[in-house]
Amino acid sequence: MSLNISKGPGPDLIPPSLLRYCSTVLTYPLTVLFNKSLSSGTFPDVLKQSHIIPIYKSGDKANIKNYRPITIQSSIAKLFESLILDKIAPLFQNIIVEQQHGFTKGKSTSTNLFLYHNYILDSFAENCQVDAVYTDFSKAFDKVNHNCLLTKLSLYGFHGPLLNWFASYLHNRTLSVKLKSFQSFPFTAQSGVPQGSHLGPFLFLLFINDISFSLQNVHFLMFADDLNLLQEKLNAINTWCNENCMTLNINKCNVITFSKIKSSIVFQYSLNNQLINRCDIVKDLGIYIDQELTFRNHIEQIVNNSLRLLFFILRHSKDFNEYTTVILFTSLVRPLLEYCTVIWSPYYSTHIKQIENVQNKFLRILGSRLGYSYRDVPINELLYTFKLTSLELRRKKFDSIFLYKIINNIFNCTDSISLINFHVPSIITRSVPLFVTPSSSSNYMYNAPINRLHRTGNSLNKHVDFFNDNLNKFKANISSLFSHS
Repeated sequence: MSLNISKGPGPDLIPPSLLRYCSTVLTYPLTVLFNKSLSSGTFPDVLKQSHIIPIYKSGDKANIKNYRPITIQSSIAKLFESLILDKIAPLFQNIIVEQQHGFTKGKSTSTNLFLYHNYILDSFAENCQVDAVYTDFSKAFDKVNHNCLLTKLSLYGFHGPLLNWFASYLHNRTLSVKLKSFQSFPFTAQSGVPQGSHLGPFLFLLFINDISFSLQNVHFLMFADDLNLLQEKLNAINTWCNENCMTLNINKCNVITFSKIKSSIVFQYSLNNQLINRCDIVKDLGIYIDQELTFRNHIEQIVNNSLRLLFFILRHSKDFNEYTTVILFTSLVRPLLEYCTVIWSPYYSTHIKQIENVQNKFLRILGSRLGYSYRDVPINELLYTFKLTSLELRRKKFDSIFLYKIINNIFNCTDSISLINFHVPSIITRSVPLFVTPSSSSNYMYNAPINRLHRTGNSLNKHVDFFNDNLNKFKANISSLFSHS
């Protein structure tokens, strides 16, 4: 496995770089230790120590709720966990439900939102409405009941020393809070899977996996502990929570109605006799989604956030050379404008210009530092000089890579593959479109992600190979193609 040698040491005071650079000497003793641990069904207590670092978010610094806890694990423990995970995770590839996109190889927030968006748009096309209930578990990772989890591991086939090893891994874990030079007395976690670990997310997926049985005959998608579900199964979800010692934070649960029809049905949903908050806009995996999927609010939000960060960077980088300033822009600001663009890529010129204006504003300020008049900065020349491309072209690049990953099953998501509509002519030539692009009577269906991907694929079919190139070669060809556009 690969170790991130840029990380610092954990409670064991051993930095990952030491394990990397001394691997020849350490391999044998660590192998003996790991094998003994597995055969005896005992995880060493010294490796179960963790440090919690509180990271300030915003608001009153005296309020503990305004801090995010970051858990630091021992380097040797994480190495051991990764070796175990590499062996057992592939065995559960067909057991973890298809709808789970969190902590699952190949899948991501993009694949989750892609399928979700497509489902809603299909409902729009049929003049139907979709009610989505967003649930939130209170401190999901910390509340996992050890006995419930071990029972489920037993049902999944873990037994003997291996099951005992997982029991030892979970029990009697000690944590202490560190703040600058201060450290609290250690305390023992009575529940939960270890955060900041390799095995923690995997164990949580196994723990929550059987919630799918409570969602029979209802369309649902999952990203770890977040669910988008239709209302009729809310009581079943609540029952599952009671049986598995989990708690829903009803104050953070929301319901939103997606519809293009004028008179939508408004139903008051509830959990434990408490009404669920109804909203017009919801933040789903980092994307602001409104009732008609216009993404106007999302675009406005990311533009404002990126401009705020851009001006902060420019104020504090006046003494930096232009290349360093460009690196700060591309690594800190631009990602805010490009997260999950395959879902919300704008098609109205107003929104396209609104997003592009962030990069243009940066280039104008950069150009003025290079001696140009602000209004006369040659945008295209600076794009070429600093090897940048327009954000619109970059979104097309992301679309093409996303399409490639679907076609070649890199996402490991059969639901996304089923959306691809190949054109199968009687005679195959390079001039024949690769994908079928259905006609649409509405803007939102014409620009639906899957239809946009089909059009992108057809426009690139003569220039790139979606089937025979590996991913790295495909990315290189796409980058070269768009850099000359």
